[in-house]
Amino acid sequence: MPDFDKFCKQCKNYEFNITEGILCKLTHKKPAFGNNCKDFILDPERSAQVNQEKTKEKVFESRHKGNKIDTTKYLEKICTVILILAGIVAVIRFLLIFID
Repeated sequence: MPDFDKFCKQCKNYEFNITEGILCKLTHKKPAFGNNCKDFILDPERSAQVNQEKTKEKVFESRHKGNKIDTTKYLEKICTVILILAGIVAVIRFLLIFID
């Protein structure tokens, strides 16, 4: 079954309805074909737009592949710094009480 979103977006008969999604302008129904649509007419502008979107997706994926941030590691470091600072503040308060 084809990716109707990417396939149908390239057709001159593409229509989108916010409540129903992708529709065919000819039948006003959702796409229900197998691998080929007999009414498909390539719209060069839409095709270029879909190809540009595909390229952007590939570039994004390649840039961010393997760059997943390990939030646990950073959270542990932040907590450690906060605890150290809290300890320093406690020591300073203790010293200020006994100095006076």
